[in-house]
Amino acid sequence: MLEPLVPWVPTPEDLLEEIVSLLELNKRSVFIDLGAGDGRVAVAVAKRGIFSIALEIDLINCIIARDRARVEQVFMDVIRGDFETFPLYRVNRVFMYLYRSIQNELKEKLLRELPEGARIVTLDFPIPGWVPVKVKRCHTSSGTIRTLYLYVKGVSEKERTW
Repeated sequence: MLEPLVPWVPTPEDLLEEIVSLLELNKRSVFIDLGAGDGRVAVAVAKRGIFSIALEIDLINCIIARDRARVEQVFMDVIRGDFETFPLYRVNRVFMYLYRSIQNELKEKLLRELPEGARIVTLDFPIPGWVPVKVKRCHTSSGTIRTLYLYVKGVSEKERTW
C-alpha cells in the first residue's frame, strides 16, 4: 500500500506565476510535480499547453487533482505513485515542495534520470548540497515571505571553487 512520506501542505496560489516563470517552459518541456497534492502547480503548467504530470501518492489528493484539471479544462496526467520509484527520464521541468531530508534522498535520482539542463524549482526548502542559480523571495497575500529556489542540472550540483 502506498503511504505518504510527508504531510501535504498546499503551495500558495499566488506563487504559481513565479514558479511557472522560473521553469522557463517551452514546447519541448515535460513537467512533473513530485508530491503534487491537489494538482494546482501541474494545472498552472498545463494551462500553458505544456505536458504536465501531477505525481501524488495520496488517493484523495489524486481525485482532487483530477477534478481540478477537469474544472480548469486542462489535459494533464494525474498519477498515483511514489516519486522515489517513478521514472523521470523524459522529464525536464520539476517542481518540489518537499522537506530537505526527502530532497536529499531524491538528489541521486535527479542526477541519474534528469537530462542536462533540466530546471528544478523548490519551495522553501533548498536541495542540500546544491547551489541554486536563482533564489527568489516572494510576498504572499497572507503576508508571509516564501522562498523559491531554481536549480539547473549540470550546473547546480557541482561544487563552486571560489
